[in-house]
Amino acid sequence: MKKAFDMVKNEVLIRGVLYLPELAPGFEYRKKLAQIDTKEYCVKLQGISEEIKKELKLTDEDIFVDCEKPRILLSVRNAKLHLKYLLGKGLLVARVEEAQDLDLELEVEFLR
Repeated sequence: MKKAFDMVKNEVLIRGVLYLPELAPGFEYRKKLAQIDTKEYCVKLQGISEEIKKELKLTDEDIFVDCEKPRILLSVRNAKLHLKYLLGKGLLVARVEEAQDLDLELEVEFLR
């Protein structure tokens, strides 16, 4: 679902995404998501999101916890601007392109 901070180009959402290392997209990503307790990870990510909001002075409009695929969504701009801080929290930071109407990642570029 499109968020206010997402960019859209040719029906593709472009967004920043924060992943816990153990839930990073890769080989058998969908299978891994099907096997985990998403509620447990959602609670963990909400705590991390609150810390990030407080530290970086972001609003609820700037950052969102996606509990379906446990991850934190934000703008690509904020992901790049605060990259060092986010990496320091042990998160994987990525620029992700997703099909707007499908639950499908088209491209994941990890930022370093």
